[in-house]
Amino acid sequence: MIRMLITLSPQALRRTSKFLRPYIQAARERDEVRTALDVDDASEWLARMLLSFTVFQTSIAYEADDPESVSSFVRRYAIDGLTGA
Repeated sequence: MIRMLITLSPQALRRTSKFLRPYIQAARERDEVRTALDVDDASEWLARMLLSFTVFQTSIAYEADDPESVSSFVRRYAIDGLTGA
């Protein structure tokens, strides 16, 4: 698995970042995230965060098998990180 991650991770990161970029750009244009937010950096950061959920399927901070717990964790750190809340 480690070999697969090392081989595929650059492609997965690029593709996921590219997928997320227009959504983050649109959110910035609607003032839903900080206007000073670097869209490319934020796209990569969010892609890294989301991809980590596929690698680390357990958690100390939230109940991984409880959608509301995962949602709360993502809102608290990922969303608040983008909005500056």
